[in-house]
Amino acid sequence: LEPLKKEPGFKSIYHFHSVMINDYFSRNREAQKHYEDLLNEENLDLSLSSLQVISNFYLRTEQKDKALALISQISNDRFVNDMLKALKKNIKASDKNSERIIKSANDGAAEALFSVAATFRYDEIIDVAHMFTCLAVYQNPKYDLAKILLADILEDREMYEDANNIYETIEEASVAYYVSRLKMANNLIKLDDYKGAELLLKSLAFDYENMQLYLDLGDILRISKRPKEAIKYYKLAIDKSGKNTPWALYYALGVAYEQSNDWDNAEQALKKAQKLSKGHYLVLNYLGYTWIKQGRNINEAFPMIVSAYAQAPSDANIIDSLGWALYNLGYYGMAEKYLEQATAAAPSNPVISEHLGDVYWFTDRKNEARFQWQHALDLKDATGEINRQAIKNKLAGGITKAPEAVYDKELIDKQLKLLTSSEFVTQ
Repeated sequence: LEPLKKEPGFKSIYHFHSVMINDYFSRNREAQKHYEDLLNEENLDLSLSSLQVISNFYLRTEQKDKALALISQISNDRFVNDMLKALKKNIKASDKNSERIIKSANDGAAEALFSVAATFRYDEIIDVAHMFTCLAVYQNPKYDLAKILLADILEDREMYEDANNIYETIEEASVAYYVSRLKMANNLIKLDDYKGAELLLKSLAFDYENMQLYLDLGDILRISKRPKEAIKYYKLAIDKSGKNTPWALYYALGVAYEQSNDWDNAEQALKKAQKLSKGHYLVLNYLGYTWIKQGRNINEAFPMIVSAYAQAPSDANIIDSLGWALYNLGYYGMAEKYLEQATAAAPSNPVISEHLGDVYWFTDRKNEARFQWQHALDLKDATGEINRQAIKNKLAGGITKAPEAVYDKELIDKQLKLLTSSEFVTQ
């Protein structure tokens, strides 16, 4: 390990593995010194694996307060936070008689291999991380955090079934169990197995009650076109979130209400999300687009869509909303430009194809309009927004009536000037 000590970027790895070697041979004084040196490192980013090893040492040397203090000061993404909570719970229930984590040379070798894998966890050299993570799991088949990393790499490679096979080997007593099940559910969604994901999360709900679990359940039910059931779980998630409810929860609730044809509650939830998010483009786009569809609040809706476009000018759905709004305001030439961009960005989206067909009808490109309408019928609709009979009617007889939105022309013209200014998309 000595060469690592000389490299500033590897000092934490040097101290961590020195700790484990000394701890393994019961040289507690030396181990404690390396722990303190490790924790005093600047810009220290401790892995969950190192937190487990350090807190295990503190427990066995009757320093439980230090173990709890260490875990309490760490925060990370939602999956790691869930594992931290499980680790903290285990520490509270443990004492100086806790079993060692590093019980054999194989366990130590697994930690060394895992350190290499974590160091090389980059897209350009992911093969290296993949191989070393496999070796770490081979050395220690009960190394659940290495399994999480291995499954994560498999997910990056869209090998979702293989990732879930890894998660299945993580036992219920592990700090990684709950997270592994959440990740399994996410993978089942990617495999279009919504029923399997729903059953898995509902089984978790018997033992775990938290915001993320209910939010994920709500999302699955909404994607499965069961928005009224989704509303129930979104409300449970909001109840569990306490005072700091994320705006995304109200956004999801608003979408579910809108899909349930309960616009009053949808509007209320979306406005709450708009306020909490300080005008996030997803909320602005959804609320503005829905108002445009309803022919309501045009003067408020169009600036919201323009603002959403300023934040995410390459998002196909937002480009579509902008083009569709311009179409409804009668600006067919501008609408055509944006809807063609949206179609190029998302050629398999039937809603965008239908919108482009509508614009082509009014720009005297009627054959192309019919082509786009037929294309919309041929595509799979995951949105639930496509009215197949209405499209068939347009194919048979075209559009007989132009949009008649009522709006303040001066206000809209100001937005159009902003939209066409050279500095707009760099805001």
